[in-house]
Amino acid sequence: MQLEEFTELNISKELKQIEGIIVPLATSYGGMVYINVPSDLYMRGNSSKLKQALINILKNSIEAFEKDGQIHIRAYKENGEVVIHIKDNGVGIEPAQLAKLGEPYFSTKTKGTGLGLMVTFR
Repeated sequence: MQLEEFTELNISKELKQIEGIIVPLATSYGGMVYINVPSDLYMRGNSSKLKQALINILKNSIEAFEKDGQIHIRAYKENGEVVIHIKDNGVGIEPAQLAKLGEPYFSTKTKGTGLGLMVTFR
């Protein structure tokens, strides 16, 4: 069993590292990504797991883009905790499907496996 490696993470720098993947993908789907994160926002965590979770969530948003898709990412500190807020202008998801998100092999995409959000939820 491998121990989790937690370090001090600068949220702005973590998002900058995945920006190079997410922004071109969003552009190829005809959308935009807007990031508003203070440069002095820190939390303890595992860098690679945080980035993978964010990529999974953002990729889902991008793949659901319709005309003029937008994703707004902001982060802030609230009650001593870091909050990362991701909002898109997609059509949304039905409540029955929303309840199933994170279950293995549940996906609303024709080629989806449902494993991305399962890993992200974990």
